[in-house]
Amino acid sequence: RAAQWYQRAADRGFGIAQYRLASMYERGVGVVADRQRAAAWYQQAANAGHIKAMHNLGVLVAAGGTQADYMDAAKWFHDLMTTVSS
Repeated sequence: RAAQWYQRAADRGFGIAQYRLASMYERGVGVVADRQRAAAWYQQAANAGHIKAMHNLGVLVAAGGTQADYMDAAKWFHDLMTTVSS
């Protein structure tokens, strides 16, 4: 039930809801685990400046499943550090 409420808020652009929904998809809590959906929601939250989403997206991209993208992960970690330092 929580996933439904987070989904509604995430669809309306609330960064914290996007982050929470991404976490649920990443871990398969309340929803079927889906790393691609998790990454997509983390990306939206990260683009909105959510620093935990930037971190988690960097970790998810670096882990990569079948193909890690270290350059993209480094970008997210750099953005995270830039945001935190501001």
